[in-house]
Amino acid sequence: MGLSRSMGGRRRRCPVVESLEMRGLMSASALPNASYDDWIRAAAARQQYAVDGAGLAAAVIDTGIDYRHPALGGRLGPGAVVVGGYDLAMEDEDPLAETWSHGTMVAGLIASRDLNGRGGVAPGAGLVALRVFGNDNRGSFERIADALQWVVDRHEEYGITVVNLSISDNRNYVHDLWSKDGGVGERIAGLVEELARLRIPVVAATGNGYRGQEGVGFTAILPGTISVTGTEGDRLWSGAQRLSRERGGESATDLGAPATGLLTTVESAGYGRVEGTSFAAPLVTGAILLLQEIYRSRFGVLPRVEELLDWLQRGADPIRDGSGLTIGRLNVERSARLIPATPGAKPGEPQAGLPTAGPAGEGAGGKAEGGGGTPRTGVGAGAGGLELSGRFAANRVGGRASERRSRLGLRWRLSRRRLALVAQPVGRSGWIRFAEPAVERSGRGASGRVVG
Repeated sequence: MGLSRSMGGRRRRCPVVESLEMRGLMSASALPNASYDDWIRAAAARQQYAVDGAGLAAAVIDTGIDYRHPALGGRLGPGAVVVGGYDLAMEDEDPLAETWSHGTMVAGLIASRDLNGRGGVAPGAGLVALRVFGNDNRGSFERIADALQWVVDRHEEYGITVVNLSISDNRNYVHDLWSKDGGVGERIAGLVEELARLRIPVVAATGNGYRGQEGVGFTAILPGTISVTGTEGDRLWSGAQRLSRERGGESATDLGAPATGLLTTVESAGYGRVEGTSFAAPLVTGAILLLQEIYRSRFGVLPRVEELLDWLQRGADPIRDGSGLTIGRLNVERSARLIPATPGAKPGEPQAGLPTAGPAGEGAGGKAEGGGGTPRTGVGAGAGGLELSGRFAANRVGGRASERRSRLGLRWRLSRRRLALVAQPVGRSGWIRFAEPAVERSGRGASGRVVG
């Protein structure tokens, strides 16, 4: 998830894991459809080009996925939505999300099969869950690197064509300090480049710590990633970190996507509203799956990462912040038009032989209002740790909202080989605010609103 909660200088020095703010419970049937598709036009692209991501898969490096969710297939394995994965924290073959819903939320925005307006951007695609946070709320950059290596080694077996990294170190960098650090940062940067050579892009959320100064977290600062910031309507979301080309050069933020009010899958077969760059990133991941399917149907191979980025950026709608910075907001339909129809065709020419129907009414992608975000893992000078943060809110229909809060603090250790993140109860300092529903979940699942 992707919101940090702390004070002053302490906030900048300490990693944040998760912050969920709960407002009550609401039944799933009472939740309105989300409306992010009004902005990104994924349903129109799916209908016009007859694609849904089928035959391709996204690797989600996160807190695991609750594959028991009906919209995520209800099971794990070949033929399911979550076709496979690995738990790098517990070192076993079951990547089930047991303590945090963050990865489940990310997964739903990519490939939920829900048919009631809560579907993912690429509802026909598969998912591969790579769990890098354990039940003890600990994670390490080494696990992130191991997960990327896992994708390099097994991408053909599972059909992985894109990686989603909604993880950050909750810091604000203008320059890449990791690609040559001689440690795990350099290893991660090298694996991102190796995946690019395999035509597998790594999509990274920029983080949610914007306070008026440009910069993004790690891994979004790596030039090899497709870095994604968050938008809200026709402007950049206030909390979304961003970096201009003038200041960041090759590390500049590549794209924006909705980061507020997104409706997605949560634990106990429920749905929730999420917010943050952690959830903007999977919208781009889903879009990449659709563009890859279009290209592969015409040419028999995946497009190069630089081609994908070119289509995404040139097809995007320009969004500005108060400082004059302009970043393109994802527009899948326009980006799809830039894919050549045949070898030698010029990008942007009419796509011969393709249907020209308008946007789908409901679409498997549904409508959602904005997407979330979570910061990433950081290594290098001043790195603070891994961040997964967010808010979860829900309202019980016809009942009184109930709430239970607990405070979490973080201890962190930095050594030559490992940066570990530990969450533990603390007294009044409370760098993180964590809340969860104080009502029992039914078999049908509770729904609500999450900010990440």
